[in-house]
Amino acid sequence: MNVSGIVDITIVLCVVYLALSVIVSHVNEVIASGLNLRGRMLYAGVYKLLGSSAPLAEAVFAHPLVSSTQGKFQSYPTYIDARTFSTALWHSVLAHPTAAADPGAVAAVTQAAATPEALIGDLKQATENLPSSAVRTQLNALLTSAGSDYNALLGNTDAWFNHQMDRVSGWYRRLIQWIITVITVVIVCCFGIDSVRIVTRLTADSQLRTTLSSGVVEAVHAAPGNVPQQCASAQSETALPGTLTGAQTCALLAALDGPAFRAAFIEAPWEEKQWGNGTHWLGLFITIFAATLGAPFWFDVLMRIVNVRLAGPKPSGDATTN
Repeated sequence: MNVSGIVDITIVLCVVYLALSVIVSHVNEVIASGLNLRGRMLYAGVYKLLGSSAPLAEAVFAHPLVSSTQGKFQSYPTYIDARTFSTALWHSVLAHPTAAADPGAVAAVTQAAATPEALIGDLKQATENLPSSAVRTQLNALLTSAGSDYNALLGNTDAWFNHQMDRVSGWYRRLIQWIITVITVVIVCCFGIDSVRIVTRLTADSQLRTTLSSGVVEAVHAAPGNVPQQCASAQSETALPGTLTGAQTCALLAALDGPAFRAAFIEAPWEEKQWGNGTHWLGLFITIFAATLGAPFWFDVLMRIVNVRLAGPKPSGDATTN
């Protein structure tokens, strides 16, 4: 096989992995949104930040500044600004049931907007009344470093919160990566998307290889008015990373749609002869690994390979050397 054939196979593989990555990402977003995973992870991060003090964490999330950012069908908000958290935290410390034994505690919360500097003493007293020793130690450290400056206290609390949110972001990325991997395994195994079989089929059928790769190249470089009719309605939408319009994306996926592609690359998983084949398992593993790299990665690779494909005219099959 010549270099042009290898490039064509690579282009088709990139689109297969790109399309699969987009599908997996969409399913993942549906699951994450339905289960409010971001909000739950945010709450877990705040809970650990506050020394595993559930009453104080609940008070922070119930504060109007925080609860107002919560969606209608969400159990917890998916994002809290650092200053919003800091203000809600110290208000909640003053209004904590233990601290509220002091009749002036609730009044002190009202004082926050008018005389913030006067709150430091009340905050120190309220902090000492908190039941959790871990959160008392943490909050006392913040109060000590701020001295008598309430704005410095908010700034220190902001930095403390942002540091914890960096850790929460890491937790969330690891969780999402596990979910994406599971979704990918399910989809690849259910549809039997075997990378080895795809390469073998494309290697053996030059016409199919040329047709599919040419369709991909044309879709990527399609002019705004030169897209399939069924994709015209998606013209103003952007479905993939980069500069492709929704119509170009639709045309790109349409290039791999059809009975020929499905017959060549996708087969029913209930065919026992395939599941007993070690090569088939290797092909599934390659597909799973490739899809978990994500749509942005494969979009970038596809653009680079397509540019290589367009670097010069594709030689015809019957061309001869003089």
